[in-house]
Amino acid sequence: MESLADFKRLEQCFSFVSVFPFEATPSSCVGREPERFGLVADAGSATGQSQFAANHLAVRDPAMSDEERRQVFIEYRAFAARVNERKAMDRLVSTGRDEAIRDSRLRLADELFDFTPLDGGIQCFNWLTKERFAMPQECRVLIERMRARRSFTRDEFLGWFPVTSMGEFYFDRMAEKGMLAIVEPPDRAPGG
Repeated sequence: MESLADFKRLEQCFSFVSVFPFEATPSSCVGREPERFGLVADAGSATGQSQFAANHLAVRDPAMSDEERRQVFIEYRAFAARVNERKAMDRLVSTGRDEAIRDSRLRLADELFDFTPLDGGIQCFNWLTKERFAMPQECRVLIERMRARRSFTRDEFLGWFPVTSMGEFYFDRMAEKGMLAIVEPPDRAPGG
């Protein structure tokens, strides 16, 4: 809880927080000597989150009751939700809902997304909003084009399409989904 208090004091420094319970694994220092860290090896079946079942180690921490531990997780997850919600809302305000995006230099918000190729399209996952959605096959080329450029304007983006209305459709959808990040706002853009 002291660590959480420190994190709360530094809350504005975090752009994203992910919380998961600590797991002592046999391949870690804690797992090799659990008693040294106040843990008790448990003869029960080991379950956990480590990738390999062989790396699960059944231990319990007698320093806290199950209820105390549950409350700690609740408080940490509430902190994470508050930080992540703030950034998600900041992002929505600064891109999809903000008319300034039309006059800014932009880039693909690659650091916020996972793009997974699928038959016939791409599955997109936004780590801030936890939203998952699909895009058609032709967006693979569009995403690669955006990645290859340091930045682009809306007009440059529209120029990548044979028909302006198609470019406007994709631009609006990508802005709405938070896929476009502002590199340079309009008041700093050349000629702005």
